[in-house]
Amino acid sequence: MLVELKSAMSVALLCGMSGLASGQEVVGAADADTAIVGNVGPFPAQVVGQNPRLAIGASGVQAENSEYVFSRIASVVLLESGGVIVADGGSGEIRLYAPTGVLEAARGGIGDGPGEFRRLGWASVCREGQLDAYDPVLGRVTTFALVDLAVLDTRQLRSGVAGIWPDQVRCLQRGWIGRTRHLQAPPAAPGPVQWPVVIERFDAGGDASFLETLPGDQRYFDGGNIGPLVLGSRSVLAARDATIVLGTQSDAELAVYDSSGSLSHLTRWEAPALPITDQDVEFYTNQRLQRVRSEQEGAAVRRRLRDYPFPESYPVFGEVVFDDVRRLWVEASHRLGAPANDWWVFSPSGRIVMRVSFPIGFRPTDIRASSGSVAGVYTDSLSVEIVWVLELPAVP
Repeated sequence: MLVELKSAMSVALLCGMSGLASGQEVVGAADADTAIVGNVGPFPAQVVGQNPRLAIGASGVQAENSEYVFSRIASVVLLESGGVIVADGGSGEIRLYAPTGVLEAARGGIGDGPGEFRRLGWASVCREGQLDAYDPVLGRVTTFALVDLAVLDTRQLRSGVAGIWPDQVRCLQRGWIGRTRHLQAPPAAPGPVQWPVVIERFDAGGDASFLETLPGDQRYFDGGNIGPLVLGSRSVLAARDATIVLGTQSDAELAVYDSSGSLSHLTRWEAPALPITDQDVEFYTNQRLQRVRSEQEGAAVRRRLRDYPFPESYPVFGEVVFDDVRRLWVEASHRLGAPANDWWVFSPSGRIVMRVSFPIGFRPTDIRASSGSVAGVYTDSLSVEIVWVLELPAVP
């Protein structure tokens, strides 16, 4: 059963007091079976080129009769055949493309019927020959055949959190693992709030087999609604085969578990705090003002952000993605508007082995280190989403 992450993090503090050298493993006194892996730089950096091996979609303003336009892409999945599957949240469609980029099949759409989605939030190949796709509004996983996207099965996830479904699901051996916001009463007054989350393991039938509470996400209550705190930290979840990784973006450390919930090791790395400055607030405000439709709306945005409780610092890291050989890719923090898209690459044992720089505007969703490919979403200057498959440098 998973131990609480905050307890795991207290073990990791021993590492900071031990004078840990680069890549050295130390067993903490608080848990003799847990290795603490510390990492300090420098590490070799590799740059991923701007020219995609495959691009699906068109850049720029779309005409009415132009090719299909993606919107809110949830996942891009690389297949062993070289084909690509795109889970498009905007249309609720699962779309299968040949290695040449030609559309071969499309299933789904907005709705409640078999293979349809209220909100298509994620898709991945969890088992051979099958694609799982998750809808956090309906709380169900739909399984499609990879060959033609025929609907094979639909399972409702039976969460233990007062009937609330996970907002995030990932593949896990013989099932899935999910992250659900804990049910609690709204704050008594407007302001920032730490909203806890729970981690549940779901078996193949959709039943939850364990439940643990984690520190949660930084959110903001405006007196009526609760939403993410702008530039706030959140709890993160990643899983691959039988390995589970949990962390909070407020600390440069990750806890690694096996599928039974036993803590394997803690990984820590150096990541100095990145303070949020007045210039950062101004940059964010200007970004928001570019999307307003009227002077009145712009004035309301300025009033809201004038006294907004921005955090003192940026999150220590961003997204977390496993590749196909169980290396963990962790997005490095950077300022708004900074020309940076760097990711740290951790070995399965928890050591940083390299740093990779992706093109600005590219978000990786499926990393295939064994074949030297990475698929993801490139967003152009007009906010049009394009699917890219890029060449990946060799990882040690």
